[in-house]
Amino acid sequence: MQTRYDGQRLDFHLDVLLSAPEAHVVAVIHDYDRLVLVFPLVVDSGLLEDFGNGVQRVRAHMKGCVLVFCRQLKHVLDVHPSPGAGAWGSARSVPGQSDVRAGHLSWRTEAPSPEQTRLTLSGWLEPDVWVPPLLGPPVVRRAVERHFREAMPRLEEAARNWLPPEP
Repeated sequence: MQTRYDGQRLDFHLDVLLSAPEAHVVAVIHDYDRLVLVFPLVVDSGLLEDFGNGVQRVRAHMKGCVLVFCRQLKHVLDVHPSPGAGAWGSARSVPGQSDVRAGHLSWRTEAPSPEQTRLTLSGWLEPDVWVPPLLGPPVVRRAVERHFREAMPRLEEAARNWLPPEP
């Protein structure tokens, strides 16, 4: 995991091998109503709109604390999913509906074996929330890394036990 935060922009890159079938990992990533089960910062999420052209507008409300400072962040993204084996996906922040000035992320899945998935995730984010100077970039960076480290075993577990949502 690599992260960089300069006080304005957060950049991240993650490359992880998960012990779960690729189709299940992709399904969990695109199960927008249940992102709270995977990502510790997400407290509520869901599909806002399916534009019908391969783009889906998704919301994720997040809450995170670093030391004693807690912040909530509303993030709306236009997601361009690419289902299937060797899936690529990307998402761009929608600043007018988010507490984010700008952001972009992309991911790719590959199956080195039927029961394993390599997930590569890269992106950047410019939050539009005040971060107390006391925290500083190193503290924020470590908190982000901790949240990703917590999320990956949860993603793996959710993918191993994945069942389609009930209609």
